[in-house]
Amino acid sequence: MKQLDSLTIEHYGIPSAVLMERAALATVHEIREANYLLSDVIVLAGCGNNGGDGVCVARILKEQGISPKIYVLGKPDDASECAHQLKTAEAYGLEITYGDAASCEAFLQQNSCSLLIDAIFGVGLSRPLSEDYNSLIRTINNCRFPVVCIDIPTGLDATSGKINSEAVQANLTVTYGYYKIGQLLYPGCICCDTLKLHTIGIVQDSEDSPEDLYALEKEDLKQIERPQDSHKGTFGKMLLIAGSRDIGGAAVLAAKAAMRSGAGMVRVFTHERNRELLLESIPEVMVTTYDNDCSELKSAMEWADVIGIGPGISVSDLSAQMLRTVLCDSRLPVVLDADAIALLKRDPALMQEIEKPDRQVIITPHLKEFSDLTDLSVKNIKADIVNVCRDYAAGHKLTCVLKDSRTVIADENKTYLNLSGNAGMATAGSGDVLFGLITSLLGQTKDTEKAASFGCFIHGLAGDAASDQKGQAGMVASDMIDHFHEFMC
Repeated sequence: MKQLDSLTIEHYGIPSAVLMERAALATVHEIREANYLLSDVIVLAGCGNNGGDGVCVARILKEQGISPKIYVLGKPDDASECAHQLKTAEAYGLEITYGDAASCEAFLQQNSCSLLIDAIFGVGLSRPLSEDYNSLIRTINNCRFPVVCIDIPTGLDATSGKINSEAVQANLTVTYGYYKIGQLLYPGCICCDTLKLHTIGIVQDSEDSPEDLYALEKEDLKQIERPQDSHKGTFGKMLLIAGSRDIGGAAVLAAKAAMRSGAGMVRVFTHERNRELLLESIPEVMVTTYDNDCSELKSAMEWADVIGIGPGISVSDLSAQMLRTVLCDSRLPVVLDADAIALLKRDPALMQEIEKPDRQVIITPHLKEFSDLTDLSVKNIKADIVNVCRDYAAGHKLTCVLKDSRTVIADENKTYLNLSGNAGMATAGSGDVLFGLITSLLGQTKDTEKAASFGCFIHGLAGDAASDQKGQAGMVASDMIDHFHEFMC
């Protein structure tokens, strides 16, 4: 973000004071929109640009007939933009107090407050805070007044979403230019609460802008087209290898998800015991079965355009043979999920098949599966989930869907962070639904990046719709499938 600020100021000649004014105006707009009580506003300002933004907000509120109190933690450099803003605020007659974090706690206890504006530290903070600042933050969080944070809550790491010690818990966070990764990952997104973005003129279209993480919006769903001059073959023939002798539900959920998300034809390769369950549940699918051998798999593969393998297949020798057949005897696009990922770890030579230049592969592990696959701890994965996913995808020449409360999707060229979904989706079968959806989209689009990123986004949107209808505790995986039609052509 500092790089983009500097580029906007130096290359395009927009003064930093102009950017600060725009940031403050945007913040005041959001404060007004939120309809907070403004009888007793307190601004806590640091000595950097974040503090300058906060002081500028106080001055604009003063112009609107409100008289905020400003508490400055430290003493800004005389040549800084923050010092300039403070000089202007003094000229406007605003009450300004200087002190340290400890005396700031006493200030808050001695003054009434209807709204607190946190402008102490911004996105440049990367170190743990000292104990006096931690104590101040605890005092802020224990108070009952609403808190608006400028750009990012104090104490939150903007690049990872981690809280190194303590972090301010906002009611509203107004950010500028771009969303920061730390505002979108957990627990950072909880600290930010309501998050509003304003571009304020910070350059966004320069080749120097580091646009390397993307998030889809509903408007993007128009990219999944469904031509009117088409037939069932237009939308792909999907072979789903799912279920086993003792597990049938995974195959049903995956097949339903594939059919309800636009697949032209779906064939399920599963254990003989699942035949009746599948045909009774989804008469539209075709079923090919096995018992003690998988000799029929090759003919099913010859029929298909796309293969998905993994949910509920177990980690037996027979399922390992299925995976080898899929990867070694075919060059069809493939989605690997669940047990297929565990089997991949057992047979590292299969990675050579995946990494061949003519392969299109999507892998969809959750954190524990990815940990087992890579020998990285879950803790280390979560600590840097975006880069871990990105590096794995690039290193193995595949598309990786690393599933968590914020799922990351990456290939060799692009990385997405999925922002849809909710905790109600943490339920049995949710991954089977996503697997069927992604496989279906891969067959329709022939594009691993689009299938993976759009699949995760639609899955989350459907989960949000199901949650609205059933409640997070009451929803089940099949409820999501019922809402696919709301987000697809």
